[in-house]
Amino acid sequence: PYTTLFRSRVVKMSPFISIVLPFYNAEDYLAEAIKSVLTQTYENWELLLVNDAATDGSDQIARTYARKDKRIRYFVNEKNCGSGPSRNSAIEQACGDYLMFLDADDFYRSDICQKVVNVIQQSPRREDVIIFPFEYLKGSERGCWLKWYSTGPLTLKEYDLLDSVVLWNSAWRMQFIKENQFTLSTGSISADHNFVIPALL
Repeated sequence: PYTTLFRSRVVKMSPFISIVLPFYNAEDYLAEAIKSVLTQTYENWELLLVNDAATDGSDQIARTYARKDKRIRYFVNEKNCGSGPSRNSAIEQACGDYLMFLDADDFYRSDICQKVVNVIQQSPRREDVIIFPFEYLKGSERGCWLKWYSTGPLTLKEYDLLDSVVLWNSAWRMQFIKENQFTLSTGSISADHNFVIPALL
């Protein structure tokens, strides 16, 4: 998705972060989610949009953004199969060193990818997972529930496993995920659990 000129040759660079965003009938929120990726201060990413057989206008929204930016890759499921299988198929297609997840009704702050990269670069080793704070929002109200984690390595006691078994507050090292074959469940409820819990353990 990125090119660098060197000795009059064009060299294609691989994305460092792959962001997976599945959606189904999310036309009210999808554009905001995509824009929050496009406005990241860190730019070496790819966005994998997975249309889970949506029947509203979200397909057109996704296609419009995919045409505008080559870092956006667009996939369409033939039938509705849920967020778990949609994410699993996107992981198989992802090219980044690290993997992040974004739900269609969520959005990133503009510096989150840069902060993740900063943690990776400042660490003496490649971390398997990087967890970051998040807010739950209801309408225009902010701070309905805010979860903060201390900087540095966490024990499972410090990280409230049962309280935050989600994918979208973290970045995962791709090699770690693929070597251990972590996947999401096919069920629509708590699809994250059989990915997050084994990975953290």
